[in-house]
Amino acid sequence: MGKYKALMVNLGLFALNTVATRLIVFFLVPLYTYYLSAEEFGITDMATTVRMLLIPLVTLSTADAALRFIIDDSKNTERYVSIAFLATTLSSIVAFCILPLLDLNFFGGLGHYKLQFLLVYASGAFQTYFSNIARGLNQIKLMTWSSLFSSLVTSGTAAIFIAILHYGVNGYLYSMSAGSIVGCLIYLIAGRQFAYIRIKVGYRSKDALLFRKMCLYAVPLIPNSLFWWMGTSINRFFITGMMGIGATGLFAAATKLPNLIDAVYQIFQQAWTLSAFQEYRKSGIGHFFTVIYTLLQAVMSSGTSAFIILSSWLASFMLQKDFFNGWTLMPILAVAVYFNALNAFYGSVFTSSMKTRTLMSTTAIGAIVCVGITWAFIPSIGLFAPCIAMVASNAVVLVQRMIRSTTIMRIDVNLPILIATILLLAAQCTTISLKVPRYMVINVAAFAILCGVQLISIFPIVKQILQKDGVPRHPPRHAGQQVE
Repeated sequence: MGKYKALMVNLGLFALNTVATRLIVFFLVPLYTYYLSAEEFGITDMATTVRMLLIPLVTLSTADAALRFIIDDSKNTERYVSIAFLATTLSSIVAFCILPLLDLNFFGGLGHYKLQFLLVYASGAFQTYFSNIARGLNQIKLMTWSSLFSSLVTSGTAAIFIAILHYGVNGYLYSMSAGSIVGCLIYLIAGRQFAYIRIKVGYRSKDALLFRKMCLYAVPLIPNSLFWWMGTSINRFFITGMMGIGATGLFAAATKLPNLIDAVYQIFQQAWTLSAFQEYRKSGIGHFFTVIYTLLQAVMSSGTSAFIILSSWLASFMLQKDFFNGWTLMPILAVAVYFNALNAFYGSVFTSSMKTRTLMSTTAIGAIVCVGITWAFIPSIGLFAPCIAMVASNAVVLVQRMIRSTTIMRIDVNLPILIATILLLAAQCTTISLKVPRYMVINVAAFAILCGVQLISIFPIVKQILQKDGVPRHPPRHAGQQVE
């Protein structure tokens, strides 16, 4: 009972955190698409893309390692916090040294904003670091406040710099940096995280040993992050090189709206990661993962199907001017987000068990699929190519992780339900992309069938939850099978 209650409490807290960040930023999309040209929006997206690549790569993912080890080894909390802080600081110096590379053509003009980008990188890297430390210290409420004020500052300064002062790309980068800096200050001051940072001069064998332990956990996450970035973001470089930075801006705008689904998932993911780490070594963990997976799959698939139906309506007021032309990409991108959510869930199996090398290999294969499809089909089907590539890539990663997770624990997956769900989502995307007559009627019918299928999948769990003890029972047949 305790593990489910703890997860629900964390979900509630992280829900506030995600609403504060994702939804406020989500409603900035009309401002961006109204005041920025497709080329300018493409440059801002390129800045985000490059930052997403650099943070795990240059920081050695030490913030992720600090989170994991603070939970397992609280007596060395100060050492883990300090090591990750030093790594994040050094990463900003490395980022400064590689700024000249931004002048290369495939960065689409980002080289004109080197110092602004450095500020965006450094503030974002430290915000990621402090956020992970807060999770490790169980400062969940503080994360909500930090995210809220960070998002409010980002949106407020964006309105001033972009809509009033017309700073364009500079305004976007300044507002992103301002929001991240405020978030960092809240963690430092209100969370008193500065008290955990101990920068000592000289070699310490204990610190070296802990750093080595952190690297053994984190280093496999670096290529995993790199391959994940390749599967989700490298398509921007292909689009820029083959279609121009304006097409990149159009594609970037289309990806912003499916992020609404991702915002819902992030509410779960942040709480789930914490609970998975805390509960992994306890009994019944296999059944715990099965219950949560079943509920997650039902919610995410239903939400994705509903989003596909509403995509045209959402785009009509969220994507301004010529950006509206990208709305037909949104259903396919939404399905990519759905697969990515399931991938992340299965990824928690490997991070909880500290077998992170598997994440790297599965993500690498997915990245190769994404790059291959994007490069091969952009000339013939344009922006639909990177969308389809993201779906195929995420699907390949999911299949691999489902198979390889069986060596760690048993997660019961109803394959007929999963296959039916995928086919229904594919039918919705196809009818919209091809503009089949009465596609809206077909989509509503598919949504109704999909919801019925998901009700069938979760019915046994709901029935158990409604029992007097309120806890999904652990099926006897799992006893003695792998990690349970």
